[in-house]
Amino acid sequence: MLPSLQNLEADRKKLINGAFKWIPLGLIPGLIPLFMSGSVDLFWFAVGIAITAGVYLVVNYKKIGEIKTRFKCEVIAKMVKSIDPSLAYNSSQCISSNDYHKSKLTCMLLIDIRAMILLPV
Repeated sequence: MLPSLQNLEADRKKLINGAFKWIPLGLIPGLIPLFMSGSVDLFWFAVGIAITAGVYLVVNYKKIGEIKTRFKCEVIAKMVKSIDPSLAYNSSQCISSNDYHKSKLTCMLLIDIRAMILLPV
């Protein structure tokens, strides 16, 4: 599972680094009034950043979806199998919140985490 997580993390970092490269484009609407009148208008900086972020998300929507799908198929499925090999995980279907709360899965995870913290290995 570690190689899958490392690949997913590398792809996630590429997306985040790509977003930082778009920030200068978002600053342009705020710089125009600065050069024209000599005053700073934060509204135009905010508008520019918001529009740039929206465009970036639209352009990279498919990549973001692919990473989420890979995470569900490669990581979550293996985690579910490690809890109980008889369980089946379908990444395209959802579990109802009622079934989730009945499973007490979060309680089991908290107990496991507490045990890891309290018991030295």
